[in-house]
Amino acid sequence: DVAPSRGLGDVYKRQIYYSLKEHYDPRDLKAGQKLKVNLAIDAQTEKLANINYLMIEPSAGERIITARKDTVFETYVEKDEFIDEINSISGEINGNVSSAMSRENVPMRVISNFINLFSYSVDFKRDVQRGDHFEIVYESQVTPDGTLVKSGNILYAGLILRNQKIALYRFADTKGNVDYYTAKGQALKKTLDRKPMSFKNARISSPFGKRFHPILKKYKIHWGTDYAAPKGTLVYAGGDGVVQVAKYNGSYGNYIKIRHNSEFSTAYGHMSGFAKGIRPGTRVTQGQVIGYVGSTGRSTGPHLHYEVIQNGRRVNPRTIKASTGENLNGKALSQFKKVVAQIDNNYGKAFAAKRDTQLAQK
Repeated sequence: DVAPSRGLGDVYKRQIYYSLKEHYDPRDLKAGQKLKVNLAIDAQTEKLANINYLMIEPSAGERIITARKDTVFETYVEKDEFIDEINSISGEINGNVSSAMSRENVPMRVISNFINLFSYSVDFKRDVQRGDHFEIVYESQVTPDGTLVKSGNILYAGLILRNQKIALYRFADTKGNVDYYTAKGQALKKTLDRKPMSFKNARISSPFGKRFHPILKKYKIHWGTDYAAPKGTLVYAGGDGVVQVAKYNGSYGNYIKIRHNSEFSTAYGHMSGFAKGIRPGTRVTQGQVIGYVGSTGRSTGPHLHYEVIQNGRRVNPRTIKASTGENLNGKALSQFKKVVAQIDNNYGKAFAAKRDTQLAQK
């Protein structure tokens, strides 16, 4: 209720109300919402004589105006032509990713989407350190005066963690399917692989749960799933992450443990050896070769022992939903590479120059 309107007669009040209601329900007004009112004041009594016009801005770039015309009120709507923008922003991380992006005026909705994109491949509490960098290209709509109306899709998202770059590009295929991919067209994997090895027909030689141990000759809980496979079969990382352990580990034999995020880790046992470069601190991607099937440690034959650890507790790898992301190929891959080239050509040099400047200032 506008305070001066108490001086209006009921006829005027009803006229204003019903005229406004044709385009906007006055009941949608919220506490704190600003209205612009032009008043007509009686010069002799200094009391409200009438309202010339009332303007409500329900959203940025939209105005609903009720104006007096002779003895009646008419309501009309004004809408600005929104301007589509593509924003490119990068910055150094000296606390956490969210605060670093906020300092560069990235909208909170975009920040949240950025973090979600990397949530299955980066542990933001452990993997991100001071001096790392972020890069982002995203869409937005603004009014002619520059007021943000809507933040749109992230077209490119990048994290540079100790000079190791993780980059994701948005791509929509001819059928309208949208996903994010690495620069090589590999799909963003959001779930762990249930059988992380090249021999996909490998049989389960020992399932997760209670079993009669073939060597110890007694019942014990088997904390993983064993896949029988020929010696030397490639073993893949079950998801993006950082290698925590890569060593000979007692009954596990040659053993690798990968931390994927704050919730999930995976472990791989009895391998004949590790792939080149696999050591603690190495960042790996889903499907990357990390080792080879063997029979080291307490083992009766060549197989992969695969464990999934969720919040510190080992769970059945077979209940983890298999990844559904598909890598690009053929014409789709060719089109995607054009998208990557366009983004890299338009923004890559500027991102690199800013990063070099920040590093030089230290």
